[in-house]
Amino acid sequence: MRLEPAPEAAAEIAEDSTLGRSVSAVAVALALAPGGIGGSPAPTGVSSAPDDLAVVTLARLLPGTFSDAFFRDWRDSHDAAACAPAGGVAGHAQATFGDRQTFMTTCFEGVRIHHVYLAGPDVLVAVTSLGDERLGERLVAAIPPDG
Repeated sequence: MRLEPAPEAAAEIAEDSTLGRSVSAVAVALALAPGGIGGSPAPTGVSSAPDDLAVVTLARLLPGTFSDAFFRDWRDSHDAAACAPAGGVAGHAQATFGDRQTFMTTCFEGVRIHHVYLAGPDVLVAVTSLGDERLGERLVAAIPPDG
């Protein structure tokens, strides 16, 4: 899987004036499975449907910003925006991938969102994914233990 930076998306998010009061930096990337949208041809024996992709959003928080209430508001706002074109929010769940507590949202049309808080670097991670390859789960599970 490869990551392609999406600076235009990060710039659009960074323009949110309310976000500027809590976030010092934002990065966005598109994760592509081999053979997926814009991906290289799949290796022999590996297939990936054209819709196997994920959008990874990282937000570095300003010192003292994180709280359970803030994280819940972040997830709710992100989920509403990400699920709007996918039929709205269908449900929520929690799971552990690797050693990460992960808050998950499912949209009605199959989009899945995985939210993780990395305490060490004080970063929020949101992975919005679509497709059978479950890129969101794979990306969250691959986050190193020290974030």
